Amino acid sequence: MQIAYQSSTGKVRDKNEDAVGKFENKQGLILALITDGIGGNNAGEVASKMVVTHIGSSFEKTDINSLSDIKSWFIEKLAQENAAIINQSNSDRRLKGMGTTMVAALIDGDESLIANIGDSRGYVLSGGKLTQITEDHSYVNELVKHGDITPDQAKNNHYKNIITKS
Repeated sequence: MQIAYQSSTGKVRDKNEDAVGKFENKQGLILALITDGIGGNNAGEVASKMVVTHIGSSFEKTDINSLSDIKSWFIEKLAQENAAIINQSNSDRRLKGMGTTMVAALIDGDESLIANIGDSRGYVLSGGKLTQITEDHSYVNELVKHGDITPDQAKNNHYKNIITKS
């Protein structure tokens, strides 16, 4: 398995709020994290960096050797990091409202566990074909799921950047 990433500032913002990291624990399991600060809010780059550095360094210290065990560890770490982001946001007015989206891959040889929050997406490249394997947590995706709009209408919907989880 190969891990690759590419990041850019984009067309709207003047700074890049992405953070990326690949980490290996003591048992050889891999954690790949990609985060993207919530554009339009304060300090998205701070929140995204917090998730990657804190969860990544914590993962490297673990002795967990199976995906089933890592799942509960990961859920706990996400909850802790969410609380840390909220605390930072509430204690410094320059960070007020900061948040981030995330996609993660926990890899154990040929098996993997993929998780996402917000509109950061997980894809698999196989046989030259890129397939999205996660679902956006966004207002527009909820409209599509409920049949209120079509996927084609979602592409240009005025509310396409409103996320429901971060």
